[in-house]
Amino acid sequence: MDNTIINSLADLPTNLACGIWIADSKATVSGNTITCNSADATASYKGIMVAATKTAMLTGNTISIDMSSNNITWGIYHGGNLSTLSKNKITVDNDDTTSNHYGIDVFSGISIGGGNGNVIEGNEIDLVRNNAKDIGINLQLSSPGYAATNNQGSDNLTANCGTGIVDSGTGNNVTGKDI
Repeated sequence: MDNTIINSLADLPTNLACGIWIADSKATVSGNTITCNSADATASYKGIMVAATKTAMLTGNTISIDMSSNNITWGIYHGGNLSTLSKNKITVDNDDTTSNHYGIDVFSGISIGGGNGNVIEGNEIDLVRNNAKDIGINLQLSSPGYAATNNQGSDNLTANCGTGIVDSGTGNNVTGKDI
């Protein structure tokens, strides 16, 4: 894919507020520009959402989110397995300080599985506001027994994040540099 996607949240159903939603295995999402600008105080947005898939390639995408919302915001919300998230440029500017905002959030859950064995490398993440709840890369524990596991990667850069990388999963080795 080589697309430019500009979203107005007024045009999207609440549960589908994302630039690209992937639910197929072996999907390749590369070279896209995704932009969301919104002043909707109740909106939640995901630049790219990956459901429980295998071997997706998310490379070289540019995601820019500028919001004033009291809900969670994600650059990439990833629940896939054995996928590559590489060389994506993510900027999230949300002036809210009550909810978390993520550059990349890797998750696993009871109904979806996922979050395992991914390569996360060479991404550039800027969360602009440097708030304590701004997290560059989150390898999460969704619920007891469901955690992001065995994810690997290096050379990630995070800027203006409260925390560059949070690892609540197991067996992960994702590194980065806070600049």
